[in-house]
Amino acid sequence: ARRRWADMLDDGAEDGSFASETQSDSTHDGRRTEPREVRETQTQAANFTVAHGSEDDGLLVLAFANGRKASLRDFCTGSIEYAESVEMHMPDADVKCQGRERVLELQMQYSQALVDMEMVFTDLEIVGPETCEVIGTCAGTQLLNLFPMLPVGKAFKCTTRTMVKFDEFGRILHKVTHLTGYASLSEELANIDNLASCALRLACSWGGSRMLQRVLGSTDVTTRKRLLENLRGHVWQVAGSANGNYVLQDYIATAPPPHIAFVLDELRGRAEAAARHKFRCRIMERLFECCPEDMTEPLAEELLGHIVALSRHSFGNFVVQGMLKSCRLEIRIAATCEMAPEALKMARNPCARQVIQTVLLHCGVEAREILTQALSSVPAGLALLRKLGAH
Repeated sequence: ARRRWADMLDDGAEDGSFASETQSDSTHDGRRTEPREVRETQTQAANFTVAHGSEDDGLLVLAFANGRKASLRDFCTGSIEYAESVEMHMPDADVKCQGRERVLELQMQYSQALVDMEMVFTDLEIVGPETCEVIGTCAGTQLLNLFPMLPVGKAFKCTTRTMVKFDEFGRILHKVTHLTGYASLSEELANIDNLASCALRLACSWGGSRMLQRVLGSTDVTTRKRLLENLRGHVWQVAGSANGNYVLQDYIATAPPPHIAFVLDELRGRAEAAARHKFRCRIMERLFECCPEDMTEPLAEELLGHIVALSRHSFGNFVVQGMLKSCRLEIRIAATCEMAPEALKMARNPCARQVIQTVLLHCGVEAREILTQALSSVPAGLALLRKLGAH
């Protein structure tokens, strides 16, 4: 539950505070968004339970330990009381405020900008002793441009995912809402310009990242370029985001190399630092994997002087492996020569051992001979070669 809460709160910090598996490389978290059957669930030591409700309540009701109740209908109408120190956060719209008066004032602005807004919540799930997740849809017409990713003067329908934390009295203490996408892909594609105008903000937010990934996977090359044009000049920030790095990965994997040139340009001079970062290293891997060797050669040359240290690094070793598999032969041999004096120590390190195996399998006869000769000079090295199946 703590990881999911941190995941919802993250909006592209330099270094996320949760595990890197918040998204898989190819799919989203896979949780269902359709209405579930009526059920009664109890979390140990929770301040509330999810209990049976009536049709009018939307079927699911939070029953607090102090006797108070809150239904899905209450969430829709906004009738649940806020704590005095409540915090509200909408990363996709760059909205963050604190205090009951400020939150109520903001809600009044929304009601004026979205006069026909209709909220429908379809599911409720306990994710911690004081926290629940509410899934639903929001529909209406935006009259004022409060949410740049939504059209102005045109009806829309989008899906939402909200994490709500309560105090001991059943009042909302913390609320984080993400727009996870339009209700349909066709609606997202029809509003590409709106999404492009705030692509940086969306890429670094939990819901916006998923929205952009979905659109990237369903559009042509020209539209992809237009969608992410506003990421130019911000690659370092997006690559370092727990959410944004997935958007860049998808773009690198699907765009033609000339359209990716700005990503490489903005990483030049910082290749080693990127290789050591738990999110930026993924961007480096994708660049070596998807771009021609002449485009990635400047990055590879930057890494050569740090090849041994990076090979031992828990993130950097994957970047080095990707570089060795894709760069031209001269760079592979130069990297192998850097490793040779430390080959025995590297072969004993669990991360660096993977790099050694990559050299033996993918870097050609000359590089293989250099490394084999270095390891064969001592009995322990011969034993390691036999273990690696290379001698």
